[in-house]
Amino acid sequence: MIERFLRLVYSAINNPEPPGTVDYRQIRLNIFSALQIPQESDQWKAFAILVNIRNTIHNNGIFINKKESPG
Repeated sequence: MIERFLRLVYSAINNPEPPGTVDYRQIRLNIFSALQIPQESDQWKAFAILVNIRNTIHNNGIFINKKESPG
């Protein structure tokens, strides 16, 4: 549901490029950039929580981002 919502927003912002062909992370970056919301903002951090929930559901279990893992 989160991913579908972002793809719809992305389509509205970047009409010429079909959202199904763009990486999910790139869609988030493009939307926040278009809205001029910095990645270090509270909004980005709050959205990162939703994305981690989405990834956990999408992967049918625990999701650990390779960039955030301790080892």
